[in-house]
Amino acid sequence: GILLVDPSSSGIVVPYAEIERGDSDTGHAVVAVAEGLSSTAVNVTALNGSGTYGTGEIINITVQFSEEVVVDRTGGAPYLELNTTPARNANYFAHDLDTITFRYLVQAGDTRADLDYATATSLRLNGSTIKDLARNPTVATVPAGGVALAAPGALFSLGYNRSIVIDPAAAVDYVTA
Repeated sequence: GILLVDPSSSGIVVPYAEIERGDSDTGHAVVAVAEGLSSTAVNVTALNGSGTYGTGEIINITVQFSEEVVVDRTGGAPYLELNTTPARNANYFAHDLDTITFRYLVQAGDTRADLDYATATSLRLNGSTIKDLARNPTVATVPAGGVALAAPGALFSLGYNRSIVIDPAAAVDYVTA
């Protein structure tokens, strides 16, 4: 079926059959959304460039979906498990349309020659939900509460898109006033 989303009304979704004739004259932008197709994670990258990052530096990692998504953090916030030693997570930071941003703060002792997420199921929901505008859950939600990503190092993965080295000894330039 088709759902209509009226962005001016906090994204209220109404089945097309329930829209009365003349509603298009309200002046509100109404967007038709195909129901039944779920979004998928299509690309993972970092807003930071390739390079070496040390203790105290922040790496912003983005997960892009095949369509606009809604993140409901009522029950918790999603996070991304990283392949660092020791194991660390990039925590939910923000989301905009089809992209969720996760933030990783490099801590003393963290190391990795090529930063990536740990496994293809490293995007953990943690009690949250990620759905498209028609309220379909993301595709390939794994039984353990994660969302499927490309294999680490494969095309469209963080490790493929960026060459990020985590080295606690890397010099961090701080500007003082």
